[in-house]
Amino acid sequence: MSYDRTVLACNNLCLSQLLLDSIKLEDGYTYLFSSSPLTSPERSLPSSAAPSPLSTPPASPISSPWLLALPSEANYNDVPLPPMPPAQMDLLLQTDPPNSSTRAKRRSHAKRKNKRQIERAAAKLENKGRKEVYKSRSSTLKKHVKRANAYQTQFDTTTLPIASSGYVSVPGQKSSSTFPLTKLVGPDSRFKMEKVVWDGKYSIPIVDKNSRIFGLCAGADASDWNDVHQSASTALENARGRLSLGKTDRQHRRGRFVARNVGISHGGGQTRPMVLRHHSPDEEILSGLLKHPSFIRMAGHASGIFGTWAPKLHAYYADHLQRLMDHDKTLTRNFENSVFSACAFNFGPQTVCYRHRDHANLPFGWCGITALGNYDYKLGGHLILWDLGLVIEFPPGSTIFIPSAALEHSNASIQKHERRYSFTQYTSGGTFRWVDYEFQKADVYFASLSEEERQAAAQEGRDRLAFGLSLFSSLDELK
Repeated sequence: MSYDRTVLACNNLCLSQLLLDSIKLEDGYTYLFSSSPLTSPERSLPSSAAPSPLSTPPASPISSPWLLALPSEANYNDVPLPPMPPAQMDLLLQTDPPNSSTRAKRRSHAKRKNKRQIERAAAKLENKGRKEVYKSRSSTLKKHVKRANAYQTQFDTTTLPIASSGYVSVPGQKSSSTFPLTKLVGPDSRFKMEKVVWDGKYSIPIVDKNSRIFGLCAGADASDWNDVHQSASTALENARGRLSLGKTDRQHRRGRFVARNVGISHGGGQTRPMVLRHHSPDEEILSGLLKHPSFIRMAGHASGIFGTWAPKLHAYYADHLQRLMDHDKTLTRNFENSVFSACAFNFGPQTVCYRHRDHANLPFGWCGITALGNYDYKLGGHLILWDLGLVIEFPPGSTIFIPSAALEHSNASIQKHERRYSFTQYTSGGTFRWVDYEFQKADVYFASLSEEERQAAAQEGRDRLAFGLSLFSSLDELK
């Protein structure tokens, strides 16, 4: 059956061929409008004159009393239809085109409506399958949190070097130097920094001038932990010799050691978050490390520590990662037991970092660094926090958390015969921005906003550091 043009006997209301082509024909009936925006049209006309929920007209100008279902063989001009009230007819037929101001207002309203719909959908996702705020075991809280003594600093975290977007930090100075411990601490040292003595068994929260915990030396005292981190060290040593290495792989802006980043990342020219890919045989080697029992355990251990000491920030990470995974099924997580989207395997043989910031990470976010290898941590391998003037002992198998995007950090050099590796977990700032900008690039997101909304979004960027600092905890809160 074909239709050229159909005129309904309803105050001369015309349906174009385009609309008719969009109407689904099913079982000999033409369906135009449902009686409810939340239900499908009836498959046939009611056989009884009794009213039904589907035939009761809602308060809408285009509801079912004027057309619900018509036999496809019917002569539409012979179908009696009740007249449409003039007031409702005026809503459908506007003879005067809207002016530019009216069109702009409608577009702005449509954008806001679409944004609200997306926010509601995101809220539904949050309530469906969203990770709850991490709850530590009471024994962990008793052993590591309640007994902890904070390392008090006078550092002002409100001065963290955040970029205008609020999602990345300002790059630090370039450096290609490393320093032995003797040049860092002591009365005759060059830098005269303060050494923090730590054996890796107990936890030391690092707090700012306002008592916010913004860094952590995380204790690990499991009876088999030595076997876990030694196994991971052996895996990295064995893997390094099988990697495909070029000149730039042995020395880069972070230091003279071999490193590979794995997982979901967004930045450096990427148009959307993607799983980092590597050439063969590196892809197979890295995939094997992600499945290695020691790295799986260390990943979950670090994520759990993160949740224990920064539960609100941990929840922020968990929420954004889950929303990202719900939106893009092509992405895969490194570890199911971790809220971080990416990690770095630092293969050494001497992983000693230059002074740097990981500026592409979230400025107020935490990065978990686990030291590995066989070195004398009393003589070298220390974590140097330049902004704080601290040199922290960093034993093999221990983990330290810092906002690596905002603090300049490096390592003290180790002895020539020693081996040092590390395993770090992080999430790029661009990944958070992608989720917050409704899974689109920044320019596309801002183009969809009205001028008022753009100004509000810019203000959110300026306030993002304050928001991020509100996710930090104090030791009193945790105890």
